[in-house]
Amino acid sequence: MSTPARPSFATYDDFSNPGGGIRSSYRSSQQFQSSSDLLKTELEDLTPPLVGSEWTPEEARAEKQRKGNERKQRVSGVFTRKRNAVREWWSDGHKAHITLGVGFAFCVMLAFVLYFTIPRSPGIAYVSLTSTDSNPLSSSGYANFSWNANITLQLDARATYLPLQISKLSLSISDLNSGSVIATGTKASFKAPARKLSNVTVPILFKGQYSDASDETYADMADACGPEYTNVQRGTLALVVAADFNIVGLIGTKGAKTQADDITCPVVFTSS
Repeated sequence: MSTPARPSFATYDDFSNPGGGIRSSYRSSQQFQSSSDLLKTELEDLTPPLVGSEWTPEEARAEKQRKGNERKQRVSGVFTRKRNAVREWWSDGHKAHITLGVGFAFCVMLAFVLYFTIPRSPGIAYVSLTSTDSNPLSSSGYANFSWNANITLQLDARATYLPLQISKLSLSISDLNSGSVIATGTKASFKAPARKLSNVTVPILFKGQYSDASDETYADMADACGPEYTNVQRGTLALVVAADFNIVGLIGTKGAKTQADDITCPVVFTSS
C-alpha cells in the first residue's frame, strides 16, 4: 500500500527567490493592484465626455458645469479675500496718507510739465535801422517829418523750452531825450525758436508833427537826420524801443524794452 503524497508547501526559496515563487506572485499581485488603482484614478480625473457610456450627456454636462462652478467659486473667493484685505487696510487710516501722497505727486508733476511747456516772453535788443523810403520828407516850417524804415531786433528766447508762436508784435519807438513817440510798427504771426537768440525785422513808420521847429523832439530828429554839410557832423539818434508781444499760450500782452544810443540816421531829410 502506497503512502499518499504529501501536499507541497512553499519553501524558503519560494519566498526568497526574486524570480518566482510566492513572493514573486505576491509582488505581481501588488503591481497589478497598484496599476488598477492608478488607472481608476486617471479615469476619474478625465472629463465626463471621455468616460464613455458610464455618463449620459445630461450627466456629463451637469458634472462639467459643477466643476466649472467650483473653479469660479475658488477664484472668486481669492479675489474676495484680497479685496476685503485691501478695504481693511484702506479703512485703517491709510486713505488720508494715500490721498495726500497722490495729490502731492500730481502737483509736482503738474509743476514740472508747466515749467517746460508754458511759453515765456522773450527779451529784445537793438540790432539795426535801415530806411525803405527813397524820399523821406521833412519841413522845418511845419515842424514835421515822415519816412519808412525797417528795424531789426534780437529776440532772446533762451528761457523757453518750446518755440514761441507770436501772433502779433507791436513796436513803439520814442525819442530818449523827450520821451515822445516818433515811430510805430507791427508784425503779425511768426515763430521764435526756443533756447536761442534770433532776429526779427519789423517795418515801422517814423512820423511826427509839432508846434514849431524848436520842439525838442523835432530838434533831435532834425539834428540827426537833417542835410549833410561839409565839415559838419550830424548828431545821432537815441531811441527807446518798446515791444508788446501777443504770444499763443499766454494771456494778455507781454512787454519788453530796450534802449539804443548813437544810432546813425539812415535818411537825409528833403523838404516837402
